Amino acid sequence: MASLCWMFTMPAGTTTLQQLLDEAAFRDGSIYDKLLEHASERLRALSRKSLRGFPRLASLVQTDDVLQEALLRLHSSLNKVRPSSLRGFFGLAAIQIRRNLIDLTRHLLGPEGYGTHVRTGPISQENEPVVIEAVDRWICFNDLIDTLPAEEREVVDLQFVHSMTQEEVSELLGISLSTVKRRWISARLKLGTLIQQLGTNENNTQDT
Repeated sequence: MASLCWMFTMPAGTTTLQQLLDEAAFRDGSIYDKLLEHASERLRALSRKSLRGFPRLASLVQTDDVLQEALLRLHSSLNKVRPSSLRGFFGLAAIQIRRNLIDLTRHLLGPEGYGTHVRTGPISQENEPVVIEAVDRWICFNDLIDTLPAEEREVVDLQFVHSMTQEEVSELLGISLSTVKRRWISARLKLGTLIQQLGTNENNTQDT
């Protein structure tokens, strides 16, 4: 299987993301500017894919808006966390993109958000509560991902945000494909149980 470093190969074909991370470990961190510039196209694709997953938000913001904020967050995190591996970088990028989308959703599509009062499509007034409920559920789902054990959250983020195949996740994390599948299934079961519990709690609240 080809190395995942192809995603971040420099034009000259000699420097990879891992080499940049290795450099950063022995320098003052200024190398991260070069690293982020190098990875920006990949991160733009990830931002576009993640944004496409929620059309209501995509009608209000552009991919580059999501990318710029994600890059700022990632740069700040890199100066604190300083990952030394592709695994750490991918994981950190996934977390920052997902959190950025959550914050944008809360800000623009929350009860007092700008997007709540702007018509960007054929949404009737009687359907507006359904849209708001969908927003709440999307935010809640992403919050639930953060409650997963670190190993399972890592697998979910790599597949959900980075759109990696399970084979690619296996290579990146250095674990067997069966382990990736086991963590993925376990995470889905946990999320399903948590979502079901939330639904039960909501119904009980409405009945009281």
